[in-house]
Amino acid sequence: MLYICSLKILFQNMSKIIRFNFEPDYDFMLFAVVSAVKDFKFAWNINAAFEMDFCKVTDLELNFANQEIKFISNYIFESEYSLFRILKNKLVSSDGENNGYLLPELKKFDYLIKIEGESVEEVSEGLPEKLKSLPCVQYFEKIKIENLKSKDNLLF
Repeated sequence: MLYICSLKILFQNMSKIIRFNFEPDYDFMLFAVVSAVKDFKFAWNINAAFEMDFCKVTDLELNFANQEIKFISNYIFESEYSLFRILKNKLVSSDGENNGYLLPELKKFDYLIKIEGESVEEVSEGLPEKLKSLPCVQYFEKIKIENLKSKDNLLF
């Protein structure tokens, strides 16, 4: 306890203010998808069409200020140079209720496909054509990250 008190005194007597300039890296590609199927069925369809192996992993936990913890369904496929995620756009509270959106400005979309890593453009080259061919996909759109207000919600 004495150690903590002496640190407080030390910091109170410092006259310098240190500022960090932190610019987040939005170096990923994002597709938003409308689909009425459940998340496991959506991942299964993507696996079949793209010859990938998306696996369900632990749901992501989000802590927003002054709110309860919310969870996002999360599927991952990792290739040699890239990481693909299928994220459900609807947030779920600890009691299982749908409670908001990961990206509120895209609430008409059910799923987000986030692609990150080296050569993102090359890796995602055939994605739009394959998404069009899936019967479970009603609509999709490539999203411009810089236009999203809540793009920080995708930094994890």
